[in-house]
Amino acid sequence: MPEGHTLHTLARDLQRDLAGAVVRVSSPQGRFLAAEAVDLATLARAEAVGKHLLLHFTSGTVHVHLGLFGRTYRRKHPAPERASVRLRLEGAAYTWDIVGPTCCELLDIASVALLRARLGADPLDPNANPDLAWLASSSSAGVRSMFASTVSLRAPERADASSRDARPRKHARPSDPDGRT
Repeated sequence: MPEGHTLHTLARDLQRDLAGAVVRVSSPQGRFLAAEAVDLATLARAEAVGKHLLLHFTSGTVHVHLGLFGRTYRRKHPAPERASVRLRLEGAAYTWDIVGPTCCELLDIASVALLRARLGADPLDPNANPDLAWLASSSSAGVRSMFASTVSLRAPERADASSRDARPRKHARPSDPDGRT
């Protein structure tokens, strides 16, 4: 699954290639039915929020979450059409294909606000409040829960823990009866 920094790079690349221009939007696969609502609209801005990509067109916002299997492909024109492409964005010089995303939907302004509220502050957003972005435990974009999970997995084993924790550690060597190892 692409991490947040990968999505920020993707958003910058899409911004560079397509923003400010009319974009041809289609769904060769046919599963993104809202493609025609943003087809031939101007891409105002591409941004990443955590692991989510938002493409702000003059006629609506496309929300993409790549999930585990989603991929993006950037090609110079002419780009061959592939039937597996969920979302195709064609600019003046480049075509971007998004294949296999977990989520690809058209959002209105209110739905974008709800999504942002659900995700919380993005730790990679330079304008985000650092306390909210890095420490918010209710935020899926925050880091506190990841840090807590990592610490709990690496914590020393406790004698009062489950039987799983009673096994010898990998680095412990058994001693012989005389105390030699």
